[in-house]
Amino acid sequence: FGIGVSFKPTGSLEMYGNISQNYRAINFNDIRINNPNIIIDPNIQDERGFSADIGGRGSIAQGKIQFDASVFYLRYNDRIGLLLRSDQPPLFLDYRYRTNISDARNIGIESFVESELMRWFRPKSTFSLNVFTNFSLIDARYVNTDEPSIRGRQVELVPAIMVRSGISYVGKKWKATYQFNYTARQFTDATNAIRSSSAVNGVIPAYQIMDFSTSYQLNRRLVLEASVNNLMNTAYFTRR
Repeated sequence: FGIGVSFKPTGSLEMYGNISQNYRAINFNDIRINNPNIIIDPNIQDERGFSADIGGRGSIAQGKIQFDASVFYLRYNDRIGLLLRSDQPPLFLDYRYRTNISDARNIGIESFVESELMRWFRPKSTFSLNVFTNFSLIDARYVNTDEPSIRGRQVELVPAIMVRSGISYVGKKWKATYQFNYTARQFTDATNAIRSSSAVNGVIPAYQIMDFSTSYQLNRRLVLEASVNNLMNTAYFTRR
């Protein structure tokens, strides 16, 4: 079940709000063992919850700035995840236990802003220069759990800050876009382990990368395109 509402106080501004139920069934991947380091809880259950958001979008400064900003709340009860546990003596080997580890709630802000600079300085310019930024701030925590190792911990694989920003140029024949991406550090398990003996669980450090792409239209039938991903050749990783 879900319901949404939107209201336009002016022709250039819209306010909106939504709420809907969440449901995530157990899938084959949740109970499949492709790694002997993982043990599955035989009583694992489906996830249920809800999500809600409220925000506004539109344009200001006579259409020179476009924006969309919202606050959201995401709730999952009995979230499926992995706990880091150890065998009993004498081995004490680490293993990962997949089960309904806890309820989880995500609270965050997401915004997007874009502006065409030439509309500010040269409205009749033959080319356009757009700047844009997408920003997310998220606090994702485990709540309502009897497991002391994860109570109040951050939900894994949810970075607290994400920024996507860039500038694009569009002329008669030439186009170019530069983009900067920043992702804050994140954890890979519910206990927020900094490191583990097997190195499978631990921190994914924050990283920032830059991309550049360009194209040139030689004629009506031929366009040359080129791009460079990870412009500064930054070493980073997104999973362990």
